[in-house]
Amino acid sequence: MGLFSFVKAAGEALAGGKPPSAESLVEHIKALNLKIDKLFISWDGKTCILFGNVPDQAEKEKAILAVGNLSGVDQVVDKLKIEAGAGAGGTSTAAAAPEVVDPSKEPAGQSDAAFYTVKSGDNLSKIAKEHYGDANKYPAVFEANKPMLKSPDKIYPGQVLRLPKL
Repeated sequence: MGLFSFVKAAGEALAGGKPPSAESLVEHIKALNLKIDKLFISWDGKTCILFGNVPDQAEKEKAILAVGNLSGVDQVVDKLKIEAGAGAGGTSTAAAAPEVVDPSKEPAGQSDAAFYTVKSGDNLSKIAKEHYGDANKYPAVFEANKPMLKSPDKIYPGQVLRLPKL
């Protein structure tokens, strides 16, 4: 479990420009076809808590970034559990919230990626050069952030990206 902070005003707006709701956040994740079983989102107008089962750490991180990079979301609390075979059906469904786990007793996830907050003037090549020493590694950054990124040219200051280990 973890608490992740985002730039509340920097994110992409949901369809129609409406403020996020738990239902619209679930629909956003469904539209991205992220592999999350038993998805449940708790939303208080500032903090999003994600519950559900994911097949791996990468899918967990994508879910966190998918909601955290939306306009109006200030924080994301990760209560997603990694379970082999999760997401096999490819559908996300709202379910009753599981029992809240004591964060001090939950094992930390092992990530093969780092998070990076985009600054003004950044592009994927510049980020790849800074982190990997080679601007031509930008496709790895783009691939690690699909389906949230539709184009390597469409990033914005304040957006948080996954940077995979190469």
